[in-house]
Formats: sequence, structure tokens, C-alpha cells
Amino acid sequence: MGKRKSFLKAGSLYFVGNIFDKAVAFITVPIFTRLLSTSDYGIANTYLSWVSIITVIITLSIGNSFRTACVDYKKEINKYASSVFFLGTISAVFITIIILIASHIIHIDLQDNLILLCCIQSYATSIIAAIQWKYLIELEYIKRTIIQCLPNLIIIIISVILINNMEADRYLGKIYAYVSVNTFIALGYLIYYAFNGRTFIKIEYWKYALAFSMPLIFHSLSNTILAQADRSMITTLRSPSETGIYSLAYQFGMVPAVITATVESVWIPWFTKKMQNGEEESINKFSIPYINIVVLSCICIMLVAPEVLIWMTPESYNEGVYIIAPVVFARFLMFLASISIDLEYYNKRTKSIALNTIIAAIINISLNFIFIPRYGGIAAAYTTVVAYGVSFIAHCYVAHRQNPRLFGFKIYILPFFEVLIFSIITNLIMNYTLARWIIAMVIGMVFLVTTYKYYKRIKET
Repeated sequence: MGKRKSFLKAGSLYFVGNIFDKAVAFITVPIFTRLLSTSDYGIANTYLSWVSIITVIITLSIGNSFRTACVDYKKEINKYASSVFFLGTISAVFITIIILIASHIIHIDLQDNLILLCCIQSYATSIIAAIQWKYLIELEYIKRTIIQCLPNLIIIIISVILINNMEADRYLGKIYAYVSVNTFIALGYLIYYAFNGRTFIKIEYWKYALAFSMPLIFHSLSNTILAQADRSMITTLRSPSETGIYSLAYQFGMVPAVITATVESVWIPWFTKKMQNGEEESINKFSIPYINIVVLSCICIMLVAPEVLIWMTPESYNEGVYIIAPVVFARFLMFLASISIDLEYYNKRTKSIALNTIIAAIINISLNFIFIPRYGGIAAAYTTVVAYGVSFIAHCYVAHRQNPRLFGFKIYILPFFEVLIFSIITNLIMNYTLARWIIAMVIGMVFLVTTYKYYKRIKET
């Protein structure tokens, strides 16, 4: 009973935290789109996409190991954290030096200070991500919600202040805010675990972290490329201005991440506990309503998001409305893949996770090279759908081979076609606002009823 209440409290607080986090981001969209030109907005988002990529490699992705280390090293987790963070720091120093040298060898048109800021922010972000995994598995939901929400709120405030005091290169205001806030928080955690763990070099911990995380570098890097490469490629193959439009539309299309992040935050520790107890029937029972909640939220969001984008942004961004539906569909496919990936994580089959994601990333980049020069940002949205579709099928196949008793393929068929059909309908009736909003309200009611029933069923298990 106590553990069940913890899951429900965690889910409730994660939902509030995710809503607050995304609400702050969306409330500030009109501010940043007016403070920054489409070009500056595109450059800032391209920079952040590079941060996302470097974050994966700069500490060897050791933060992922907390997903199982919090179980295997539960009584000595502070020592484990102290040791692997020291390993990650050594890695960060060497990789930063390599990136700086490589930038001169291949003549990248970026200043050294901007590259250095990118590496520092990537290092800090990887430390914070590791802490978030620790809090998630330990059900430290209050701490996780704070570390999720507070930094972004501070970053937004500092960004606005800096941008308003800049005459040129105003995108730097946003960059400086991200670097300073994330670095400050990461240093706080590093100092805390250094004093409480007092273990810096322990080969057992390093081997454990690297064995789990090294294959995931390729998975995380490929996954990041899937999510971020579009923006860099649009900037290179088209223009920063078009990247700005795509980035904004992509942000609206990722609104379902509020729902998926919330349900995954409850699902992952619950799934881990059920697997440890051998309760596979219970997992299958709850996987269907788990998927349906995300289905309904995705459909509802893609129907109403175009007007929200138009209302919140200048007219120069309006053409991004046709990008939202395919991005939402891609996000849904990513969610479906995550169900199988959770099983692969539990079985510590990280090599298969990496291989499947690498294949999807290669497909995404290849299609981008072909279609972005011709069709621009809208093409990038649809190539992302194809790539995530391949990723979903591949991970589903591997998970079924690992455990045929879990997640039968038939549970995905109806949800897949529901979201696919509505993504097509949304763009076909784009000019019929009232019709879209009426459909969205009906689906929204179904979503609330479904969520309530799901909540009651969890209470009864």
C-alpha cells in the first residue's frame, strides 16, 4: 500500500512539474519570438541541439547507469555517484580538448569560446540528467520536480534580462543563461557527492558504469541526432530563419512530451518493481490504458496546437502550423518504442538498444539530405516520422524475442492507426478551426475519463 501511494504521489507531482515546466516555456514563446529574429532564434536552437549531442558523449553517458545502479548499489549509491562523476569529469576534460583541437583542424567556423561554452554546458547537463535518473528510481519525486522546473525558470528570467541588454548577437543572451545556471547547479551536486561519497577511483564502479553506459552512448547519440539533427541540417541546407520556424513548430509538436514524461516517470519504477516480482500479467494489463492515455493526448494536442502557435507568435512563424501534426505523430512513435526499450534496459541489453537507434538515425540523416534541400522544414518533420517508425518496429521485435509474454504486437495496432489517421485529418481540415476544436473537446473529455479510470485501477493493484 505504501509503495502504491508513493507511485501515485510521484505521478501527481511529476504531472504538476511537467505542466509547470512546459507552461513556463510556452508562456515565454511570444517573448523570445519578439526579442529574437527568426535567424537569432534559429541559431540559439541550433546551439542547443549541439549541446544535446555533446552531452551524450562528454561524460561517456555514465548517467544512464543510475537506472540500475540505484538498485544494485542501493546502500552505497553516494560512493557510486562520487566515483562515476569523477570518471565523467576526467572524460569531459579530455573530450573538450579533443573537440577544440578538431575544430581547428577541420576549420569549423565557430569561436573557441562558443565551443568551450557548449562543452561546459553539455558536461553540466549530463550531471544533472544523472541526478534526475537517481531521483526517479528512488521515487524522490519532490527533489526531481524541483530540479526539473526551477533551473528552466531561472534560465528564462536571466535570458530575457541579457537579451534586452544586447545590441547585436542577441542569441548569446540565451546561451549565457543556460551555461551559467546549469553549471552552478551541477557544481553543487559534484561538491555534495564528493564530500558525502568520498570515493573517486573505484574500478568496480567504473566497470559497472561503462559496461552499462558505453553501448548507450551510441543509442543516446543516435536518439539525440533523431531529435536534433533536423535543425542543424535545415540551418546548413536551407537557412537559420527556416530553422527558427521549424524549431518553434517542433516545440509545439512536442507538447505531448508533458504527458509521456509524466506517465513514463511513474511507469519506469513501477515496471521495474513488477518485473522484479515476476508480475508480467499485471504489466500487460496496464500497458493498454497506459498507451491509450498518450494516444488521446496526442490527438487532442495536434488538433488545437495550430491556433495556439498563431496566437502566441508573430505572423512570420505561421507557416509552421503544418509541421505540428507529423512531429506529434513522431513523438508518439518514440513513446511506443520506449515501452520495448524499458524491457531492454531491464534486461541490460544495451547493445541492441544502441544498434536499433543507430539504424534509425542513419535513415533520418539520409532522408534529410535528400528532402530538406527540396522541401525544407516540412520534409524534416516527415523524415523524423519515418525514422521513429523504423525505431519502434526494431525495438518491438527485439523486446518480443527477449520476452514473448510481454507487449504483444497487437496492442500497438489500433493506437498506431488512430494517431496516424488524426495526423492526416488535422492537416486536411487545417482551415476548419471550429471543427478541429469541437473534435478536440470531445477527445479531451474521453482523455479525462480514461485517465481517471486508469488512476482508479492503479489504486486497486
